[in-house]
Amino acid sequence: MATLIFVALLNGTIRQSYGFVLVSQPENIEVGGRKAVLQIVLLKGGRVFDEAPSAMCRERIEGVFAARVKFENGKYIDTPLNNLMKFNNKTLKKLTFCAKTWRIFTADYNKDDQIDFNLGEFGTSNGWIYWLFTISPSGQVSLLPTPDDCIFLADFKNSTDKIQIGDEGIKYVSFANVCDKVKDCGWWETTYRWNQDLKRFERLSSSHLNEYTPEWPREE
Repeated sequence: MATLIFVALLNGTIRQSYGFVLVSQPENIEVGGRKAVLQIVLLKGGRVFDEAPSAMCRERIEGVFAARVKFENGKYIDTPLNNLMKFNNKTLKKLTFCAKTWRIFTADYNKDDQIDFNLGEFGTSNGWIYWLFTISPSGQVSLLPTPDDCIFLADFKNSTDKIQIGDEGIKYVSFANVCDKVKDCGWWETTYRWNQDLKRFERLSSSHLNEYTPEWPREE
């Protein structure tokens, strides 16, 4: 399911212990039998604007972020995101979100009846890197592990709706422009299956798509 959230543009630098609410969904989710709101909070950082054209968002918010689950009684649980969003086994000390109105997409990726969601970071001009998260009944956010800790997907948004849920698991499409004896160039569809014993996704299949039409153009 998709949830509309709002992004505020910042002027200058934010350094507040309680955080600046960057995005907040208008509709409640149910967490541990309680109504709550999912927010992305900027703890330290600010607004960046590139004068020259770039494959990245020219106007963006960079810094240290947390996922906040705020309950209807006003209490909230903050989970730092920078330590969770690793790439090539390295922690991203600075996260970046495009400064625009955007959607955060929630689902139940591993079919355990808990709210899951995804967040993305710039990867290449062919797609972004996305991480999958789940919300525990207490409101704590944790990573849903995948074979590479994150997935490279043909989309260009802060959160994507292009992760499909099927009987075998989740699947997504990516584009490869580096050809070798192992992998052909072009569009690839990858399927992950949830391993309940190991509490992580495992790669089930990866197949080359001879015919695929992406939903272009990407968002600017």
